[in-house]
Amino acid sequence: MNRVLLATFVLLLVSFTLASPLDAAEAPKPVSLSSVVADPQAERLLLEMANQARAQAGLAPLRMDAGLAEAAREHALEQAEQQRISHQLPGEPGLAQRLSKSTALHLQRGGENVASAGSVSQAHQSLMASPPHRENLLDPSFNVAGFGVARSGHLLYVTQDFGRGVKTYSAENSEQLIARTIINTRRQTRLAGLNEFDGTPARNAACRMADENTIKTRLSREMKQSTYLVRYTSHDLETLPPGATRAIADSGVHSFAVGSCYRQTKTYPNGVYWVALMFY
Repeated sequence: MNRVLLATFVLLLVSFTLASPLDAAEAPKPVSLSSVVADPQAERLLLEMANQARAQAGLAPLRMDAGLAEAAREHALEQAEQQRISHQLPGEPGLAQRLSKSTALHLQRGGENVASAGSVSQAHQSLMASPPHRENLLDPSFNVAGFGVARSGHLLYVTQDFGRGVKTYSAENSEQLIARTIINTRRQTRLAGLNEFDGTPARNAACRMADENTIKTRLSREMKQSTYLVRYTSHDLETLPPGATRAIADSGVHSFAVGSCYRQTKTYPNGVYWVALMFY
């Protein structure tokens, strides 16, 4: 029986947790590139098996994303060439960077399974038998995936990349969504409604935060004039930070402005909304 090597890498929001119950030991010498080939048929079969398992668990199927598939196949080929099972091979970017480079999706969450096995069915069965890998395959929050398989002789090297891809809003639409949340939250306090000011200065502030990859940017004149200034990053535009809810509940506040700027940065390689709120 062929030995099966497994590892798992889970990304929760933007933090990574590594669990490797059966990681590979020392890597053998790299094999000739001519003996390593991608196996699209095996990739399709693995995705079908994964979705069959999800259907049996009452979960929605994973949709194949071309960008994630490209990242998974490239990583599978690298593993096959180096004959090594790992989430990050020497000289290779980390998972978040690999996924963000290939897909245009805004990924709220991501995850990865890697394995080697003698056949597609053996790889799937072994992954499903391992709790952390099964958790990735049956995670209800994941809705997209890309599977890569590389064949080296009689051995398959497998990479399964998962994600929760959500719609990316334009600056205008994201600001409208945040403003609506502010207005509804204010209404629940039974205080007088708030006027919405022109958000251009707030948007400029948000984009400056994104450009500098920090919420602690130099304060503009408009920011200094606000009674409350709330700056933050968000994956969920309808959830306000505590500072915003305190400002909304202040009976002395009468107006607000919203600025939003979606950007991929070094800290947030999969993208995040940079938000500036000014209350007056």
